[in-house]
Formats: sequence, structure tokens, C-alpha cells
Amino acid sequence: MKLRSTTVTLAAVIALSLLGAACTPGGAAAPSVTSIPASHGAGPPDPVASAAPTVSPVPAASAEPAVSADPPSGEGTALLPDPDAEHTLGERIVLDDFFDEDQAAFTVYEAIQRPQSDPEAGPEYAFLVEIEGLASSIHYKVLQFSMFDDESFECPTELGRQQPELDFGDLSKGRKVRGWLTFMGPDGSEYLELQWVPISTDGPVFVRVLLP
Repeated sequence: MKLRSTTVTLAAVIALSLLGAACTPGGAAAPSVTSIPASHGAGPPDPVASAAPTVSPVPAASAEPAVSADPPSGEGTALLPDPDAEHTLGERIVLDDFFDEDQAAFTVYEAIQRPQSDPEAGPEYAFLVEIEGLASSIHYKVLQFSMFDDESFECPTELGRQQPELDFGDLSKGRKVRGWLTFMGPDGSEYLELQWVPISTDGPVFVRVLLP
């Protein structure tokens, strides 16, 4: 009886061991892992990667053109100031009367040889002048102006050429006028002289320029 009881117990142990092996897989399968999109990640976003790019605003171009204080420039070949002349380009010349009272201020801002329009005609020269009234009234007109070459020959006036053109009128004290005067000149000359002879002043005034 003792031997039989031991045999039954051993058989029961073997049976239980086989049953446990049948219920346990030989190799454990790896658990399935579902990827989590970056937008649903558990951690906070990278501040460097997610930062919006910095855009510097570009100022809008001004629609207003720049204003220059200089007088308008004429097309053509510029004539040059004469450093040896009594008066030349850019000088403000004050004219007085017989009683030494100031009548007008006269300035030649620019002198040019205009582009040749007629090959058979002589060259045209233009002077940009400004007149300022210094008396109660000063009269001016284009016929008061003349141009001479280096041999003292007077050159004819050409009307309706360089614009805006100086015409005629009266200036009260402090008023100014500016315009172009055009003349038909010689083919060759060392210099040119512009002369103005106002009625109310003591003698004419000359402004000399050199040809380039």
C-alpha cells in the first residue's frame, strides 16, 4: 500500500507539469507598439523647431520724388566759368543806379551749347539767368540782353529755343524771375560774354564763360 500511494502522487505531479507546459507558449511574442504622431506626443514641442521665422518689414517706397534746390539743368555741352573774368557763372552781381542805390541782382547759373538741330546753321548757346528785384520796381525783357564772341562780334538772339524762356516783365522788391536766353553763336571762340543793360542801372554788366 505504501508503494502504490507514492506512485500515484508522482503521476499527479507529472500530469500537472505537462498541463502547465501546454498552457505556457514556448516563446513570448513581442508586444505590438502603435506609433504616436509627433503632434500627439507626450513631451512639449521643441521651441527651436516650432518657432515661427522672423520677418523684417520692408518700408514702402516713397511716392514723393526728391526735391532738389539746384536750378534745372539744360541738355547739351556745359560751358565753363572763367576764373580770370570780372564776372562769371554762379556769381550774384548787384546792379545799382546813378545814385548808388541797388536796383537788381543778376546771376547766371548755367551756360550750355545746345544740341545741334540744323547742321547748316551755327551752334546755339543758352544761358540760365535769374533776376531779383532790389528796388521798388525793376523792368526786364529779352531785348536788354546780348551775347558777344572773343572778337566782340554781337550774336543774334534765338527766340523760342531753350525752355522755360526768359520773356519780359516787372519785378517788385524781393521778387525773382528765372529763365533761359538763347543765341546763335560762332563756330569757334575762346569765350563768350553775356551782356545785360537794364534801363534803370548805371551801365551794362558782362558775364564771361569759356568754351570747353
